Amino acid sequence: MQISTTVPLLACLSLTAPVAAQSMSGVLPPRVAEHWGWKNRDYPMGRSWCRTQVRIDQTMLPGNLKLPAIVSSIGVRRSTGRTAFKAATIQQEIWFGSTKATNSSMTTNFATNRANATSGTVVVPKRLINLPAAVFGSPRDFVMIPFQSSYLFNGPHLLVEFSNTDTSQKLNGWKTDYVGTIGSGIRTYFGLPCTGGGVTSVSSSGGSGNYTLGSTINFWSGQARPGVAVSHVLGLSPTNWGGIPLPLDFTPLGAPNCKLYVDALLMTGFTRNASGQVSRKLTIPNLASLTNLSFYTQWANLDPTANAFGMNFSEATAITIGGPRITGINSFRLVSRDNNTSSTGEKFNHEMPVLKLVY
Repeated sequence: MQISTTVPLLACLSLTAPVAAQSMSGVLPPRVAEHWGWKNRDYPMGRSWCRTQVRIDQTMLPGNLKLPAIVSSIGVRRSTGRTAFKAATIQQEIWFGSTKATNSSMTTNFATNRANATSGTVVVPKRLINLPAAVFGSPRDFVMIPFQSSYLFNGPHLLVEFSNTDTSQKLNGWKTDYVGTIGSGIRTYFGLPCTGGGVTSVSSSGGSGNYTLGSTINFWSGQARPGVAVSHVLGLSPTNWGGIPLPLDFTPLGAPNCKLYVDALLMTGFTRNASGQVSRKLTIPNLASLTNLSFYTQWANLDPTANAFGMNFSEATAITIGGPRITGINSFRLVSRDNNTSSTGEKFNHEMPVLKLVY
């Protein structure tokens, strides 16, 4: 995905940023390069007039990023969702720096954290950035923002600050994909159902926010054709199924806008009742090795009246299992929600947006 700005970006880059020489990229943190995150936040893209600062530990950096590294652009991943993202415009400034600071040594003062960095500079001066419209996509999709000039990143840790400077921006519900340390696990809906595919809902025995070891999860679907056979598809990837890229679009086979979003490792058959509803329950084994595991599900209806292909699909669900041995995200986030000029913000540990660097 590309962006446009209020300045001649290509001309600027040709003078200051040797982008053509930068051929490597990586996701921060690497473990979610092929998987969606655990929750979403307004920051740094989805809220006007705010300030966000993130310290990212060296353990969260891509494995192929060798320091020192020349970084030429940064990307932000939009979160999953049930609706498409409308085009939006945001006025933003980005500061990028190297730091030795730990989470505990970071303060609630933006300027102090910058001053304690070993180096840093504004890599994207304040400018309007056009965010392109998009339907549900892939975890590989990022909104990439080129730097005005390349930055020599020395590490060991990264400090990046986003400042949104205009209260009149049209953001249309934009959300950014996040990862963090969540003991209760997380549920996320993603993708879009095709016509007649039905809606989905997921709850757990300990409440809608409890997806932990030993809990029982109830998967439900409604508002589809009564009496049809339906399969509950379960897999471990939303991006690849035995070498086939996902989502898999069945439009060419006669099922318009119908997509399979998960790898079909396990398919369990049911029949929708007279109201077009179906449900099943799964209990997560109480095995510590399953902590942090993400799995994905979707309902596939065998409905000969649906379309020429005879199938339609619901949206999908991602579940990340929580438990007593959570592997944390070593990060620090500082946020001033409604004032980009505030000198201080609210501190959050072990939480970060999913980002991408080009170097």
